[in-house]
Amino acid sequence: ANPNAMRERMQSGGFVLVAYQADVLVGMLEFFLPDCIAMLFVAIEHQGIAKELLAQTISKVRGSNPDLSRLTVHSSPYAEPIYQKMGFRKTGNVTTENGITYIPMELLLKDESA
Repeated sequence: ANPNAMRERMQSGGFVLVAYQADVLVGMLEFFLPDCIAMLFVAIEHQGIAKELLAQTISKVRGSNPDLSRLTVHSSPYAEPIYQKMGFRKTGNVTTENGITYIPMELLLKDESA
């Protein structure tokens, strides 16, 4: 969540989507090229905020890259069940790099031209 690192990712074609309810920030998703979700946070659970942010991300990315076949994420162990509920699957073992523990996951996207 380093602001300078986020700025660099945004300048390389990434973006951040945010969700508000009554002028209160309730969620955010950061995406960077070519296919990676960097961060996904919601303040209110079980409201569909994460699913909607994901759907909006897929729509936005598909607009500029219709051939995109997957999204990836390095999920925290805590968030793994949430990503699984949204259709992601593990692609590797729990890993720790630079003091950060994560699980590599991917979401295979349906071919919209089929």
